[in-house]
Amino acid sequence: MGIHFIEIQKRNPLPETVYKLAKALGVNPAELYVKCLEYNMEKVSHASKKTLRIVAKKGETPNQMLARLVHRQLHPINIHLDKIEKSAANFLKEINVSRATLKNWLDMKNTPSVKALRKISEGFGITLDDLLYSIEEWNEEDLSDSIGYIEYNIHRLE
Repeated sequence: MGIHFIEIQKRNPLPETVYKLAKALGVNPAELYVKCLEYNMEKVSHASKKTLRIVAKKGETPNQMLARLVHRQLHPINIHLDKIEKSAANFLKEINVSRATLKNWLDMKNTPSVKALRKISEGFGITLDDLLYSIEEWNEEDLSDSIGYIEYNIHRLE
């Protein structure tokens, strides 16, 4: 069913979904994801201006967007959310963090408060220092070579 939604452009593919599909099909995950992005980036008329089905930053190429999306999926909070036994939605609800707030953290539009970081680190069972260090490392990753970044990191989404 997920492939159908990708095909009819009801849902943008998640990097990890494309990785699994690419692995099953025996094709390069980065190339398949770029093709999916290009397919979904077809212009759609909306009132008097053109919009994109996937929100791209101004002047961003599909490769740069893919690198940014992979980078976002590899944010330490996302990585730890995948490891906890309860659902991500339940965990976020317990610590009073909305999905929109999490998205803003992942997009680096704002940063979590110390109180929120404490709750997150406790929920993940890691020290606050370890969480802060991993976020700092993530913030410093170099995305200037988008293809190199994708090829080096795509396997981490599995």
